[in-house]
Amino acid sequence: MDLTDPDSLAAAVGAGRVLVNTVGPFARLAPPVVTACLNAGTAYLDLANERTAVRALLERDTEARQRGVALVTGAGFGPAATEALVLAILGHGVRPAAVAVASAATSAYDTEGVRSTVTEAVAEGATLYRAGELVHTPLGEGATTLTFGGAARTVIPVPVGDLEAARQASGAPDITAYAVPRGTGEPEDRSYGYAEITDEEGRSHVAELSTGEGFAFTAALAVETATRLLDAPVGRRLDGGAAARPRAGGVPARHHHRVGTVTSVAVSSSSAPNVHRLGNQLVNFYLVDAGLPAHWQSLLDALRALGRSVTDIAAILITHGHPDHVGLAERVRVASGADVWVHESDAPILAEPRRLNKFWHPERSLLRYTARRPSGLRAPLHLARAGALRTPPVREFHTFTDDRQLDLPDSPLAVHTLGHTQGSTSYLFPDASIAFTGDALVTHDSVAGTVGPCVICRAFTQDSQAALASLDKVAEHEIDTVLPGHGEAWTDGLAKAARQAVANGVR
Repeated sequence: MDLTDPDSLAAAVGAGRVLVNTVGPFARLAPPVVTACLNAGTAYLDLANERTAVRALLERDTEARQRGVALVTGAGFGPAATEALVLAILGHGVRPAAVAVASAATSAYDTEGVRSTVTEAVAEGATLYRAGELVHTPLGEGATTLTFGGAARTVIPVPVGDLEAARQASGAPDITAYAVPRGTGEPEDRSYGYAEITDEEGRSHVAELSTGEGFAFTAALAVETATRLLDAPVGRRLDGGAAARPRAGGVPARHHHRVGTVTSVAVSSSSAPNVHRLGNQLVNFYLVDAGLPAHWQSLLDALRALGRSVTDIAAILITHGHPDHVGLAERVRVASGADVWVHESDAPILAEPRRLNKFWHPERSLLRYTARRPSGLRAPLHLARAGALRTPPVREFHTFTDDRQLDLPDSPLAVHTLGHTQGSTSYLFPDASIAFTGDALVTHDSVAGTVGPCVICRAFTQDSQAALASLDKVAEHEIDTVLPGHGEAWTDGLAKAARQAVANGVR
Protein backbone atom coordinates (compact mmCIF):
# COMPACT_ATOMS: atom_id res chain seq x y z
CA MET A 1 0.00 0.00 0.00
CA ASP A 2 1.33 3.42 -1.00
CA LEU A 3 0.40 5.87 1.75
CA THR A 4 1.03 8.80 -0.61
CA ASP A 5 -1.43 7.50 -3.23
CA PRO A 6 -5.09 8.13 -2.30
CA ASP A 7 -6.36 5.59 -4.86
CA SER A 8 -4.09 2.84 -3.50
CA LEU A 9 -5.17 3.65 0.05
CA ALA A 10 -8.85 3.69 -0.86
CA ALA A 11 -8.64 0.29 -2.55
CA ALA A 12 -6.85 -1.31 0.40
CA VAL A 13 -9.01 0.27 3.08
CA GLY A 14 -12.25 -0.58 1.33
CA ALA A 15 -11.43 -4.29 1.25
CA GLY A 16 -12.44 -4.92 4.87
CA ARG A 17 -14.62 -3.74 7.74
CA VAL A 18 -11.83 -2.97 10.23
CA LEU A 19 -8.33 -1.73 9.50
CA VAL A 20 -5.64 -2.34 12.12
CA ASN A 21 -2.73 0.06 11.65
CA THR A 22 0.53 -1.21 13.13
CA VAL A 23 2.89 1.03 11.14
CA GLY A 24 4.64 3.86 12.97
CA PRO A 25 5.57 6.60 13.43
CA PHE A 26 1.83 7.13 13.73
CA ALA A 27 1.96 10.90 14.09
CA ARG A 28 3.36 11.12 10.56
CA LEU A 29 1.96 8.06 8.81
CA ALA A 30 -1.52 7.56 10.30
CA PRO A 31 -3.45 10.70 9.12
CA PRO A 32 -3.90 9.65 5.45
CA VAL A 33 -4.94 6.15 6.55
CA VAL A 34 -7.54 7.61 8.95
CA THR A 35 -8.88 9.84 6.15
CA ALA A 36 -9.20 6.85 3.83
CA CYS A 37 -11.07 4.90 6.52
CA LEU A 38 -13.48 7.76 7.09
CA ASN A 39 -14.14 8.02 3.36
CA ALA A 40 -14.67 4.28 3.02
CA GLY A 41 -16.74 3.83 6.19
CA THR A 42 -14.15 1.37 7.56
CA ALA A 43 -13.48 1.18 11.30
CA TYR A 44 -9.92 2.19 12.21
CA LEU A 45 -7.69 0.89 15.02
CA ASP A 46 -4.07 1.73 15.72
CA LEU A 47 -1.37 1.00 18.29
CA ALA A 48 -0.14 4.59 18.60
CA ASN A 49 1.64 5.68 21.74
CA GLU A 50 2.93 9.10 20.62
CA ARG A 51 1.03 11.83 22.42
CA THR A 52 0.60 13.87 19.25
CA ALA A 53 -0.76 10.87 17.31
CA VAL A 54 -3.31 10.00 20.00
CA ARG A 55 -4.37 13.65 20.34
CA ALA A 56 -4.69 14.05 16.56
CA LEU A 57 -7.03 11.09 16.25
CA LEU A 58 -9.19 12.18 19.19
CA GLU A 59 -9.56 15.59 17.57
CA ARG A 60 -11.30 13.92 14.62
CA ASP A 61 -14.14 12.81 16.89
CA THR A 62 -16.73 15.16 15.35
CA GLU A 63 -15.91 14.03 11.83
CA ALA A 64 -16.02 10.38 12.89
CA ARG A 65 -19.43 10.83 14.54
CA GLN A 66 -20.84 12.53 11.47
CA ARG A 67 -19.73 9.64 9.27
CA GLY A 68 -20.62 6.91 11.76
CA VAL A 69 -17.11 5.44 11.68
CA ALA A 70 -15.31 4.13 14.77
CA LEU A 71 -11.77 5.43 15.27
CA VAL A 72 -9.80 3.75 18.07
CA THR A 73 -6.28 4.74 19.07
CA GLY A 74 -3.75 3.68 21.69
CA ALA A 75 -4.71 -0.01 21.59
CA GLY A 76 -1.50 -1.25 23.15
CA PHE A 77 0.56 -1.53 26.29
CA GLY A 78 0.90 2.00 27.55
CA PRO A 79 -2.26 4.05 26.87
CA ALA A 80 -4.74 1.21 27.30
CA ALA A 81 -2.98 -0.32 30.31
CA THR A 82 -2.55 2.86 32.34
CA GLU A 83 -5.94 4.29 31.35
CA ALA A 84 -7.57 1.10 32.59
CA LEU A 85 -5.93 1.62 35.97
CA VAL A 86 -7.12 5.22 36.12
CA LEU A 87 -10.66 4.05 35.34
CA ALA A 88 -10.38 1.33 37.98
CA ILE A 89 -9.56 3.91 40.66
CA LEU A 90 -12.25 6.31 39.45
CA GLY A 91 -14.72 3.43 39.69
CA HIS A 92 -14.48 3.76 43.47
CA GLY A 93 -15.91 7.28 43.35
CA VAL A 94 -12.59 9.12 43.61
CA ARG A 95 -12.72 12.80 42.58
CA PRO A 96 -9.35 13.45 40.89
CA ALA A 97 -7.23 16.54 41.37
CA ALA A 98 -4.02 15.12 39.89
CA VAL A 99 -3.11 11.95 38.01
CA ALA A 100 0.26 10.29 37.46
CA VAL A 101 0.65 7.21 35.26
CA ALA A 102 3.74 5.20 34.46
CA SER A 103 4.80 2.11 32.58
CA ALA A 104 7.77 -0.20 32.48
CA ALA A 105 7.44 -2.41 29.42
CA THR A 106 9.50 -5.47 28.60
CA SER A 107 9.81 -5.82 24.83
CA ALA A 108 11.20 -8.65 22.75
CA TYR A 109 11.25 -6.44 19.64
CA ASP A 110 13.31 -3.38 18.70
CA THR A 111 12.44 -2.74 15.06
CA GLU A 112 13.24 0.22 12.85
CA GLY A 113 9.61 1.30 13.12
CA VAL A 114 9.77 1.27 16.92
CA ARG A 115 13.02 3.24 16.95
CA SER A 116 11.67 5.81 14.48
CA THR A 117 8.49 6.22 16.50
CA VAL A 118 10.45 6.82 19.71
CA THR A 119 12.88 9.22 18.03
CA GLU A 120 10.14 11.37 16.54
CA ALA A 121 8.04 11.30 19.70
CA VAL A 122 10.77 12.44 22.10
CA ALA A 123 11.53 15.41 19.83
CA GLU A 124 8.48 17.04 21.47
CA GLY A 125 10.29 17.01 24.80
CA ALA A 126 8.60 16.20 28.08
CA THR A 127 4.94 17.21 28.20
CA LEU A 128 2.43 17.35 31.04
CA TYR A 129 -0.83 19.05 31.92
CA ARG A 130 -0.89 21.71 34.61
CA ALA A 131 -4.11 23.56 35.46
CA GLY A 132 -5.57 22.03 32.31
CA GLU A 133 -2.90 23.48 30.01
CA LEU A 134 -0.25 21.55 28.11
CA VAL A 135 3.23 22.37 29.40
CA HIS A 136 6.49 21.52 27.60
CA THR A 137 9.76 20.99 29.47
CA PRO A 138 13.17 19.62 28.43
CA LEU A 139 13.25 15.82 28.21
CA GLY A 140 14.71 14.41 31.42
CA GLU A 141 13.50 17.26 33.61
CA GLY A 142 11.16 16.18 36.39
CA ALA A 143 12.73 12.75 36.91
CA THR A 144 11.46 10.97 40.00
CA THR A 145 11.31 7.56 41.62
CA LEU A 146 8.12 5.50 41.69
CA THR A 147 7.75 2.07 43.28
CA PHE A 148 5.66 -0.39 41.28
CA GLY A 149 6.04 -3.90 40.00
CA GLY A 150 7.90 -4.70 43.21
CA ALA A 151 10.79 -2.32 42.51
CA ALA A 152 11.77 1.33 42.87
CA ARG A 153 12.11 2.76 39.35
CA THR A 154 13.61 6.01 38.08
CA VAL A 155 11.11 7.49 35.64
CA ILE A 156 10.89 10.67 33.59
CA PRO A 157 7.94 12.59 32.12
CA VAL A 158 7.47 11.58 28.48
CA PRO A 159 5.23 12.70 25.58
CA VAL A 160 3.28 9.45 25.30
CA GLY A 161 -0.33 8.58 24.56
CA ASP A 162 -0.85 7.66 28.21
CA LEU A 163 -0.97 11.38 28.97
CA GLU A 164 -3.95 12.00 26.66
CA ALA A 165 -5.66 8.79 27.71
CA ALA A 166 -5.43 9.75 31.39
CA ARG A 167 -6.76 13.22 30.58
CA GLN A 168 -9.73 11.82 28.67
CA ALA A 169 -10.49 9.30 31.41
CA SER A 170 -10.16 11.57 34.43
CA GLY A 171 -10.59 15.19 33.37
CA ALA A 172 -8.03 16.08 36.07
CA PRO A 173 -6.28 19.44 35.63
CA ASP A 174 -2.81 18.10 36.52
CA ILE A 175 -1.57 14.99 34.68
CA THR A 176 1.89 13.51 34.20
CA ALA A 177 2.83 10.40 32.23
CA TYR A 178 6.12 8.75 33.15
CA ALA A 179 8.18 5.97 31.65
CA VAL A 180 11.39 4.17 32.48
CA PRO A 181 14.00 5.51 30.03
CA ARG A 182 14.94 3.01 27.34
CA GLY A 183 18.12 1.10 28.09
CA THR A 184 18.01 1.71 31.84
CA GLY A 185 17.19 -0.60 34.71
CA GLU A 186 17.66 -4.34 35.01
CA PRO A 187 16.19 -6.69 32.34
CA GLU A 188 12.81 -8.14 33.40
CA ASP A 189 10.40 -10.75 32.07
CA ARG A 190 7.28 -8.78 33.05
CA SER A 191 5.73 -5.46 32.03
CA TYR A 192 4.12 -3.18 34.59
CA GLY A 193 1.61 -0.35 34.61
CA TYR A 194 1.00 2.15 37.40
CA ALA A 195 -1.56 4.85 38.14
CA GLU A 196 -1.81 7.19 41.11
CA ILE A 197 -4.67 9.62 41.61
CA THR A 198 -4.56 12.37 44.22
CA ASP A 199 -8.10 13.26 45.18
CA GLU A 200 -9.52 16.66 46.08
CA GLU A 201 -8.81 15.99 49.78
CA GLY A 202 -5.14 15.22 49.07
CA ARG A 203 -5.43 11.45 49.54
CA SER A 204 -3.54 9.11 47.23
CA HIS A 205 -5.10 6.14 45.42
CA VAL A 206 -2.85 3.68 43.58
CA ALA A 207 -3.43 0.81 41.16
CA GLU A 208 -0.97 -1.44 39.36
CA LEU A 209 -1.07 -4.16 36.76
CA SER A 210 1.40 -6.77 35.64
CA THR A 211 1.54 -8.64 32.36
CA GLY A 212 4.11 -10.40 30.24
CA GLU A 213 6.02 -9.13 27.23
CA GLY A 214 4.68 -5.75 26.10
CA PHE A 215 4.15 -6.57 22.43
CA ALA A 216 2.25 -9.74 23.33
CA PHE A 217 -0.11 -7.63 25.47
CA THR A 218 -0.49 -5.17 22.58
CA ALA A 219 -1.20 -7.91 20.04
CA ALA A 220 -3.82 -9.56 22.28
CA LEU A 221 -5.51 -6.22 22.97
CA ALA A 222 -5.54 -5.25 19.28
CA VAL A 223 -7.13 -8.57 18.32
CA GLU A 224 -9.75 -8.26 21.08
CA THR A 225 -10.59 -4.66 20.12
CA ALA A 226 -10.77 -5.46 16.40
CA THR A 227 -13.08 -8.39 17.17
CA ARG A 228 -15.37 -6.14 19.18
CA LEU A 229 -15.44 -3.66 16.32
CA LEU A 230 -16.41 -6.45 13.94
CA ASP A 231 -19.12 -7.67 16.29
CA ALA A 232 -20.53 -4.22 17.08
CA PRO A 233 -23.87 -3.41 15.42
CA VAL A 234 -23.70 -0.74 12.73
CA GLY A 235 -23.95 2.70 14.33
CA ARG A 236 -23.05 1.54 17.81
CA ARG A 237 -20.90 4.00 19.72
CA LEU A 238 -17.77 2.78 21.41
CA ASP A 239 -16.80 4.58 24.62
CA GLY A 240 -19.66 7.04 24.29
CA GLY A 241 -18.74 8.23 20.81
CA ALA A 242 -17.22 7.33 17.49
CA ALA A 243 -13.64 8.29 18.25
CA ALA A 244 -12.47 6.32 21.25
CA ARG A 245 -9.64 4.81 23.21
CA PRO A 246 -9.77 1.21 24.46
CA ARG A 247 -11.45 1.26 27.84
CA ALA A 248 -11.39 -1.06 30.82
CA GLY A 249 -13.66 -3.58 29.10
CA GLY A 250 -10.79 -4.62 26.86
CA VAL A 251 -7.84 -4.74 29.23
CA PRO A 252 -7.03 -6.28 32.59
CA ALA A 253 -8.55 -3.82 35.04
CA ARG A 254 -12.24 -4.67 35.06
CA HIS A 255 -14.40 -4.62 38.18
CA HIS A 256 -16.83 -7.41 38.94
CA HIS A 257 -18.13 -8.53 42.28
CA ARG A 258 -19.62 -11.31 44.24
CA VAL A 259 -19.82 -11.84 47.99
CA GLY A 260 -20.52 -15.33 49.28
CA THR A 261 -18.49 -18.47 48.88
CA VAL A 262 -16.39 -16.92 46.11
CA THR A 263 -15.10 -13.51 47.18
CA SER A 264 -12.11 -11.48 46.07
CA VAL A 265 -11.32 -8.15 44.54
CA ALA A 266 -8.96 -7.01 41.78
CA VAL A 267 -7.64 -3.67 40.73
CA SER A 268 -4.52 -4.98 38.99
CA SER A 269 -6.19 -7.64 36.89
CA SER A 270 -9.53 -9.18 36.10
CA SER A 271 -10.40 -12.73 37.04
CA ALA A 272 -13.82 -13.71 35.76
CA PRO A 273 -17.34 -12.28 35.74
CA ASN A 274 -18.55 -11.61 39.30
CA VAL A 275 -15.21 -12.57 40.82
CA HIS A 276 -12.65 -10.29 42.45
CA ARG A 277 -9.01 -10.85 43.30
CA LEU A 278 -7.01 -9.52 46.21
CA GLY A 279 -3.26 -9.61 46.69
CA ASN A 280 -0.92 -8.95 43.76
CA GLN A 281 0.73 -10.74 40.86
CA LEU A 282 2.66 -12.92 43.34
CA VAL A 283 -0.21 -14.10 45.52
CA ASN A 284 -3.93 -14.10 44.73
CA PHE A 285 -6.75 -14.90 47.09
CA TYR A 286 -10.47 -15.16 46.60
CA LEU A 287 -11.77 -16.61 49.89
CA VAL A 288 -11.53 -19.58 47.97
CA ASP A 289 -8.20 -19.23 49.84
CA ALA A 290 -7.43 -16.58 52.44
CA GLY A 291 -4.22 -14.89 51.36
CA LEU A 292 -1.65 -13.48 53.76
CA PRO A 293 -2.07 -11.64 57.09
CA ALA A 294 -0.99 -8.37 55.45
CA HIS A 295 -4.02 -8.51 53.12
CA TRP A 296 -6.54 -7.75 55.89
CA GLN A 297 -6.96 -4.05 55.16
CA SER A 298 -7.18 -4.73 51.43
CA LEU A 299 -10.03 -7.13 52.11
CA LEU A 300 -11.90 -4.60 54.25
CA ASP A 301 -11.40 -1.82 51.69
CA ALA A 302 -12.56 -4.02 48.84
CA LEU A 303 -15.66 -5.20 50.65
CA ARG A 304 -16.48 -1.63 51.62
CA ALA A 305 -16.23 -0.56 47.98
CA LEU A 306 -18.81 -3.24 47.16
CA GLY A 307 -21.15 -2.06 49.88
CA ARG A 308 -20.40 -5.16 51.94
CA SER A 309 -18.53 -6.12 55.08
CA VAL A 310 -16.58 -9.09 56.32
CA THR A 311 -19.72 -10.42 58.01
CA ASP A 312 -21.18 -11.11 54.55
CA ILE A 313 -18.62 -13.85 53.90
CA ALA A 314 -20.38 -17.18 54.24
CA ALA A 315 -17.55 -19.66 53.70
CA ILE A 316 -13.82 -19.93 53.18
CA LEU A 317 -12.57 -22.73 50.96
CA ILE A 318 -8.90 -23.56 51.45
CA THR A 319 -7.13 -25.15 48.47
CA HIS A 320 -4.18 -26.23 50.63
CA GLY A 321 -2.48 -25.45 53.90
CA HIS A 322 0.37 -23.16 52.85
CA PRO A 323 0.46 -19.83 54.71
CA ASP A 324 -0.13 -17.66 51.62
CA HIS A 325 -3.50 -19.42 51.26
CA VAL A 326 -4.46 -19.56 54.93
CA GLY A 327 -3.16 -16.25 56.33
CA LEU A 328 -6.52 -14.57 57.01
CA ALA A 329 -8.66 -17.67 57.49
CA GLU A 330 -8.87 -17.50 61.28
CA ARG A 331 -9.31 -13.74 61.41
CA VAL A 332 -12.13 -13.83 58.85
CA ARG A 333 -13.71 -16.85 60.55
CA VAL A 334 -13.82 -15.07 63.91
CA ALA A 335 -15.07 -11.80 62.41
CA SER A 336 -17.73 -13.33 60.16
CA GLY A 337 -18.65 -16.71 61.59
CA ALA A 338 -17.82 -18.20 58.17
CA ASP A 339 -17.21 -21.93 57.89
CA VAL A 340 -13.71 -22.94 56.86
CA TRP A 341 -13.36 -26.01 54.61
CA VAL A 342 -10.18 -27.96 53.83
CA HIS A 343 -9.25 -31.48 52.74
CA GLU A 344 -8.57 -33.68 55.75
CA SER A 345 -4.97 -34.34 54.64
CA ASP A 346 -4.08 -30.66 55.06
CA ALA A 347 -6.10 -30.14 58.25
CA PRO A 348 -3.02 -30.62 60.47
CA ILE A 349 -1.30 -27.70 58.72
CA LEU A 350 -4.24 -25.39 59.46
CA ALA A 351 -4.03 -26.37 63.11
CA GLU A 352 -0.26 -25.71 63.25
CA PRO A 353 0.69 -23.47 60.29
CA ARG A 354 3.95 -22.36 61.90
CA ARG A 355 5.13 -25.97 61.93
CA LEU A 356 4.61 -26.47 58.21
CA ASN A 357 7.77 -28.55 57.78
CA LYS A 358 6.35 -31.12 60.17
CA PHE A 359 3.66 -32.00 57.61
CA TRP A 360 5.06 -30.98 54.24
CA HIS A 361 8.38 -31.89 52.61
CA PRO A 362 9.21 -30.52 49.12
CA GLU A 363 11.19 -32.64 46.70
CA ARG A 364 14.07 -30.19 46.25
CA SER A 365 15.84 -27.37 48.03
CA LEU A 366 14.95 -23.82 47.04
CA LEU A 367 18.67 -23.07 46.78
CA ARG A 368 18.96 -25.24 43.66
CA TYR A 369 16.72 -22.74 41.88
CA THR A 370 17.81 -19.43 43.36
CA ALA A 371 21.49 -20.19 42.73
CA ARG A 372 20.68 -20.16 39.00
CA ARG A 373 17.91 -17.55 39.18
CA PRO A 374 18.32 -15.17 42.16
CA SER A 375 15.11 -13.32 41.25
CA GLY A 376 13.30 -16.49 42.31
CA LEU A 377 13.76 -15.32 45.90
CA ARG A 378 11.34 -12.47 45.31
CA ALA A 379 8.20 -14.50 46.05
CA PRO A 380 9.46 -16.20 49.24
CA LEU A 381 10.72 -12.86 50.58
CA HIS A 382 7.37 -11.26 49.74
CA LEU A 383 5.57 -13.98 51.70
CA ALA A 384 7.79 -13.41 54.71
CA ARG A 385 7.29 -9.64 54.65
CA ALA A 386 3.51 -10.10 54.34
CA GLY A 387 3.30 -12.21 57.47
CA ALA A 388 3.52 -15.80 56.21
CA LEU A 389 5.64 -16.80 59.19
CA ARG A 390 3.05 -15.31 61.56
CA THR A 391 0.01 -17.13 60.19
CA PRO A 392 -2.28 -17.96 63.12
CA PRO A 393 -3.76 -21.45 63.52
CA VAL A 394 -7.36 -22.00 62.44
CA ARG A 395 -9.27 -23.09 65.55
CA GLU A 396 -12.37 -24.49 63.85
CA PHE A 397 -12.81 -25.97 60.39
CA HIS A 398 -14.67 -28.62 58.42
CA THR A 399 -12.92 -31.37 56.47
CA PHE A 400 -13.83 -33.60 53.55
CA THR A 401 -12.22 -36.55 51.77
CA ASP A 402 -11.74 -37.30 48.10
CA ASP A 403 -14.04 -35.57 45.61
CA ARG A 404 -17.38 -34.21 46.73
CA GLN A 405 -19.88 -31.43 46.16
CA LEU A 406 -20.07 -29.10 49.12
CA ASP A 407 -23.41 -27.95 50.51
CA LEU A 408 -22.62 -24.26 50.05
CA PRO A 409 -23.78 -21.43 47.78
CA ASP A 410 -23.18 -22.29 44.11
CA SER A 411 -22.54 -25.96 45.05
CA PRO A 412 -18.76 -26.01 44.57
CA LEU A 413 -17.20 -29.33 43.58
CA ALA A 414 -14.07 -30.12 45.60
CA VAL A 415 -11.61 -32.16 43.50
CA HIS A 416 -8.67 -33.68 45.37
CA THR A 417 -5.59 -32.70 43.34
CA LEU A 418 -2.82 -33.95 45.61
CA GLY A 419 0.84 -33.43 44.83
CA HIS A 420 1.62 -29.85 45.74
CA THR A 421 0.50 -30.92 49.21
CA GLN A 422 -1.22 -34.10 50.30
CA GLY A 423 -4.53 -32.29 50.68
CA SER A 424 -4.28 -29.96 47.70
CA THR A 425 -7.78 -29.35 46.30
CA SER A 426 -9.29 -27.55 43.32
CA TYR A 427 -12.76 -26.01 43.65
CA LEU A 428 -14.93 -26.08 40.56
CA PHE A 429 -18.05 -23.97 40.07
CA PRO A 430 -19.72 -25.55 37.01
CA ASP A 431 -22.58 -23.06 36.73
CA ALA A 432 -20.16 -20.14 36.62
CA SER A 433 -17.63 -22.22 34.61
CA ILE A 434 -14.83 -21.23 36.99
CA ALA A 435 -12.12 -23.38 38.58
CA PHE A 436 -10.01 -22.27 41.55
CA THR A 437 -6.92 -24.44 41.32
CA GLY A 438 -4.80 -23.03 44.14
CA ASP A 439 -1.25 -24.22 43.53
CA ALA A 440 -2.22 -27.51 41.87
CA LEU A 441 -2.18 -25.60 38.57
CA VAL A 442 -0.70 -22.11 38.27
CA THR A 443 0.12 -19.77 35.40
CA HIS A 444 3.27 -18.23 36.87
CA ASP A 445 6.00 -19.96 38.83
CA SER A 446 8.24 -17.08 39.88
CA VAL A 447 10.89 -19.36 41.38
CA ALA A 448 11.45 -21.41 38.23
CA GLY A 449 10.55 -18.50 35.93
CA THR A 450 7.77 -20.40 34.15
CA VAL A 451 4.91 -18.43 32.60
CA GLY A 452 1.80 -20.27 31.44
CA PRO A 453 -0.09 -23.28 32.85
CA CYS A 454 2.27 -25.39 34.93
CA VAL A 455 2.83 -27.33 38.14
CA ILE A 456 4.92 -25.39 40.66
CA CYS A 457 8.58 -26.42 40.77
CA ARG A 458 9.87 -29.15 43.07
CA ALA A 459 11.08 -26.59 45.64
CA PHE A 460 7.42 -26.12 46.55
CA THR A 461 5.89 -29.45 45.50
CA GLN A 462 5.76 -32.53 47.71
CA ASP A 463 5.07 -35.14 45.01
CA SER A 464 5.52 -33.89 41.45
CA GLN A 465 4.36 -37.08 39.75
CA ALA A 466 1.17 -37.13 41.80
CA ALA A 467 0.68 -33.45 40.98
CA LEU A 468 0.85 -34.16 37.25
CA ALA A 469 -1.43 -37.17 37.53
CA SER A 470 -4.00 -35.15 39.47
CA LEU A 471 -4.44 -32.81 36.54
CA ASP A 472 -6.06 -35.62 34.56
CA LYS A 473 -8.97 -35.44 37.01
CA VAL A 474 -9.67 -31.75 36.54
CA ALA A 475 -9.22 -32.03 32.76
CA GLU A 476 -12.39 -34.12 32.65
CA HIS A 477 -14.50 -31.08 33.55
CA GLU A 478 -15.77 -28.52 31.05
CA ILE A 479 -14.73 -25.28 32.73
CA ASP A 480 -13.89 -22.07 30.84
CA THR A 481 -11.88 -20.01 33.35
CA VAL A 482 -9.03 -21.08 35.62
CA LEU A 483 -8.17 -18.86 38.59
CA PRO A 484 -4.81 -20.01 40.01
CA GLY A 485 -3.07 -19.16 43.24
CA HIS A 486 -0.16 -17.60 41.34
CA GLY A 487 -0.26 -15.89 37.96
CA GLU A 488 -2.98 -14.49 35.76
CA ALA A 489 -6.37 -16.00 35.01
CA TRP A 490 -6.54 -18.53 32.17
CA THR A 491 -9.63 -18.25 29.97
CA ASP A 492 -8.92 -20.89 27.36
CA GLY A 493 -10.45 -23.80 29.25
CA LEU A 494 -9.44 -25.95 32.21
CA ALA A 495 -8.77 -29.03 30.08
CA LYS A 496 -6.34 -27.16 27.83
CA ALA A 497 -4.57 -25.63 30.82
CA ALA A 498 -4.19 -29.05 32.44
CA ARG A 499 -2.86 -30.63 29.24
CA GLN A 500 -0.36 -27.82 28.77
CA ALA A 501 0.81 -28.11 32.38
CA VAL A 502 1.32 -31.86 31.99
CA ALA A 503 3.23 -31.30 28.74
CA ASN A 504 5.47 -28.76 30.49
CA GLY A 505 6.34 -31.25 33.21
CA VAL A 506 7.86 -30.16 36.52
CA ARG A 507 11.12 -28.25 36.93
